[in-house]
Amino acid sequence: MSKRRAHRTFSTDFKKQVVAQTYEPVASVSVVARRHDINNNQLFKWRDDPRYAVETDCFLPIEIDAAHVDKTVTHSATSELVIWVCDDVRFAIKGNYDPSALGTLIRSLRRPA
Repeated sequence: MSKRRAHRTFSTDFKKQVVAQTYEPVASVSVVARRHDINNNQLFKWRDDPRYAVETDCFLPIEIDAAHVDKTVTHSATSELVIWVCDDVRFAIKGNYDPSALGTLIRSLRRPA
């Protein structure tokens, strides 16, 4: 019969640190789990738990090429602005809108853990 491992407890800070390592570029959850002698499934549970969520911005920097901007477009009551955030949140704004209020709303969003 195999020996059963004693139940281990980990601090919240440790869990946050390990979860953050899984979001680094080219990181593998299984490699991070092995490095810390943690079961993969346990680490995936921590990643899903909002208490250990990593604070990341999910916005990508954008550049607008002036040569490709349609200068004939005007903001009228029938205009529509569609913004996709993190591939699963969609804003569709029809009509006039306050750009600063919209910016505040978008900045207040956080990626779901």
